[in-house]
Amino acid sequence: MTLPLISVCRFKKAAVLFLVSGILAHSFAQAEPLFPRSKRSLDSSSFRRVSATQPVSRSSSRTVSKKPSTGSTITKKPVGLQSRGNEPELTKSSSVRVKGTTSSSSISVAQSTASSSLTWKQRLSASLSTSIAGPTLKTMSNVEEINTQNTFALGYKLNQGWSTSAAFNFGYSPSASEEPLTLLDPYVAIANYSLIERKNFSFGGFLRLYAPASEAAQAANLITKARFGLVQEYQIAKSRWSLSLYSFAQTYIYGSSRSASAKRLVLFTEPSINYQIRPTLSASLVYDMDTTNRHGASALSFAESTTALIPTLTWSATRWLKVEPSLTLSTGSRVALDTTTANLALSAKLP
Repeated sequence: MTLPLISVCRFKKAAVLFLVSGILAHSFAQAEPLFPRSKRSLDSSSFRRVSATQPVSRSSSRTVSKKPSTGSTITKKPVGLQSRGNEPELTKSSSVRVKGTTSSSSISVAQSTASSSLTWKQRLSASLSTSIAGPTLKTMSNVEEINTQNTFALGYKLNQGWSTSAAFNFGYSPSASEEPLTLLDPYVAIANYSLIERKNFSFGGFLRLYAPASEAAQAANLITKARFGLVQEYQIAKSRWSLSLYSFAQTYIYGSSRSASAKRLVLFTEPSINYQIRPTLSASLVYDMDTTNRHGASALSFAESTTALIPTLTWSATRWLKVEPSLTLSTGSRVALDTTTANLALSAKLP
């Protein structure tokens, strides 16, 4: 594809700005990371893929998400919340790590001892996160193209492996003059991201149940939507590189009446390759893919699909704040300035 000279210049300018932000983050990245890359948000990938030509609906409740990513080592430090989605996530403990030579009885004893020693302050967590999508690189100054998704989450550690959480979501769009602030669907979740841990490999999962609080969900007569997700990470030995895979299946349950073409099932997967630049700074190249099955079509018919390539920087600015600038290149039809959006995700652990 050949772009006009002016478009190429704009793209180069945006790329330079993106690299400069990474260099600045690199120069300030000195503190110990609070948010290991392996605990990514579980809710914003598709949100970041919305371009200015397809703005986020003020009544839409759809948010797709993620976790995967990297740290320079598989051993995890205490973690707060992930930026993109944000359910409180629990601390992984090296004392309960599943080794090849560790017996199941010793693991159970270690888990029981560690869990019983947790204080109520260690069990409780809270976070606030914001995902900002847009504008496109062609219209960087157009504030009306910006949409945000905001999440306040509370979490409780059941033990060193399992945690529960509840999250309240709302959206904000400067272009919506009448009702810029909209309610999105809240959810409750249970998660364990350390179901399996080997020397360089970790595997976990989560289950979310959403309440139909948004206008779109109520208009569709939605009772609930359930999301079951899996998260996997492989740390390449003796290197700063790691591979991650986040995926989920989300099913929709409706009342007695629904649209003939209402969503039945959404499948989402997101592989990524990650590089740990500094202890507090990492870079990722993420590829998002999702497909939708609707009522009225056969159970195996997934006619709607979207894809996007997302280069991302993750900076743990302080012990309480994580910053993630990214670009979303829509690869479904064509890659161009008017289909590429600039995004920013912020997440803070509340003391």
